Amino acid sequence: MSVLLIGWEGEEAIAAIRRLHSQDDQVQMVEPDRFAAQAWRDLGAFVAVGDPTDPDLVERSAYETRTLALFDRGRPGVATAIVEGVRVSGALRLVLFTGDPNGESATAFSSSGMPYVIVALPKKTLLGRARIEPARLAEVLDAADDLAGEPKLTADLSSDEGWEALGLSP
Repeated sequence: MSVLLIGWEGEEAIAAIRRLHSQDDQVQMVEPDRFAAQAWRDLGAFVAVGDPTDPDLVERSAYETRTLALFDRGRPGVATAIVEGVRVSGALRLVLFTGDPNGESATAFSSSGMPYVIVALPKKTLLGRARIEPARLAEVLDAADDLAGEPKLTADLSSDEGWEALGLSP
């Protein structure tokens, strides 16, 4: 089975793809930009080019995936479309990376009835978001994907407890 990434960009996407591939996981992505899609294909990901707010595209892309991981970019409707699309796809778990653990995306995931992990990223500071290195984000994704059972968990990475809830050291 595989992991479907939506909303992952740049160094974070590269690190996630490499980490998942190093464990022989297949990576699938939904990417609206054709040029970015080719870059992900070059790294070995299977990419569907299209709008992540299209539940039919999400459903087809999530077919036989184990986990769907959304990196929330604050685009309205994406999380709702994802939940609608994955309900029939057979995906087993939702993982959300977000700066707003009480926002629209977190609400859509937590009310989906599916197992989920909401990864609350550190809050913004005056100088921007407290940055977590891409390799660490990939490690967090891997840990959230590997959790046993059917978690309904919010892990706040601005606290040691959030890291520990995922079985990771801060």
